[in-house]
Amino acid sequence: MDFGEIASAMAAAPGIGNLEAIDANGFQDRLGIAPEDCEGWLLYGSGDIMNVSELMVVKAADDGARERFESACAARVEAQLNVFRSYGVDQKDLLEDAILWQRGSYVFYGVSENADAWEELFLSCIR
Repeated sequence: MDFGEIASAMAAAPGIGNLEAIDANGFQDRLGIAPEDCEGWLLYGSGDIMNVSELMVVKAADDGARERFESACAARVEAQLNVFRSYGVDQKDLLEDAILWQRGSYVFYGVSENADAWEELFLSCIR
């Protein structure tokens, strides 16, 4: 499927309207890695520092890029857990339930009470 179609589908996902589309600079700020070596990517996140909700989908150009994005997302979850561990129990719970996986050239990362719905929608796009 064309990544533009995936991005359109994900833009209509439950709860996405409460998040902001993040640009390439924000991508690098949040994940510590530039969205290069991608055939397509999207990142949504909250503008509220007390809200850990994020959705990222990347179609990596090669295995090395896919591994870098997956590692960056895992590091993001760990860093956020360190911040919210002593307070923000609801946010900590969301982080502990984060969904992060790769399939083929795709990396999916979701943190939200809607993460399961996001995952199902994404999977329906690539089936």
